[in-house]
Amino acid sequence: MNTTITTPRFIHEIPQRQAAQNPGAICLYPENGPPISYGELWSTVESTAEWLKGLGISTGHKVMVVGENCPEMLTMLFACSLVGAWPVGVNARLSAREINAIAEHCDPSLVFFTARISTAAESHA
Repeated sequence: MNTTITTPRFIHEIPQRQAAQNPGAICLYPENGPPISYGELWSTVESTAEWLKGLGISTGHKVMVVGENCPEMLTMLFACSLVGAWPVGVNARLSAREINAIAEHCDPSLVFFTARISTAAESHA
């Protein structure tokens, strides 16, 4: 029996594989919500990737994601990988000056704030 496991080339392939093999398995326990399965996460990643494409985000674009540890931040990071964009994860608890400096340096095509989850991200938005 050959049990060779291929190493993913892109980070989005990890939840994609798990969603295909174990869609009902729980992968996230959000602080304020029900558990999220791999199948649910992957469905959200795919729809977020389509949303990004609709905004013109594609291979090589940079997307700055300002937030805290939450499903929305994780979804954006995987969706960026799926469309070939470069995610720039930024902690929303940084100062406005620090976030602006990062944005100036990376010159993102889109800045996304996880404002629904993080009051710090909401204040920056």
